Amino acid sequence: MENISIFCGAHEGNNPIYAQEAKNIAEIIAKKGINVVFDVAIRLDV
Repeated sequence: MENISIFCGAHEGNNPIYAQEAKNIAEIIAKKGINVVFDVAIRLDV
């Protein structure tokens, strides 16, 4: 596997641990030589 995509929300939410853990897992994956591509979801009120 060369690439992995991580899909997450556009905001950190109420608990900063989620953002920190996302960074941690990305570092682990990157250290294995796998490219990490982040994608986010945003809500647009129309």
